[in-house]
Amino acid sequence: MPLTIRWSLHGHGVGSDADSTLGIETSQAGPRANFLSIPSVGHRHSGVYTCTASNNAGTSSWSTELKVNGEADGSSVANVALGTKGSVGGA
Repeated sequence: MPLTIRWSLHGHGVGSDADSTLGIETSQAGPRANFLSIPSVGHRHSGVYTCTASNNAGTSSWSTELKVNGEADGSSVANVALGTKGSVGGA
């Protein structure tokens, strides 16, 4: 079953498929993976990120906190990777 994968920060959608002014990018990496990247990461990017995957069988979410110490120098990139094994709503 195909997955829909979405990212949020404090409950608000972020990434390539959301109206975000934070400059956060998401990219699909095959049928069951998605990456979130933050070019020029700064304090405003700190917080709890949640990755939610869903399909006809159900929904699964995983969250992690990103803490940013200092400001970006223009070359910093943060990559947030979250994942679980198995399938959404299944064994």
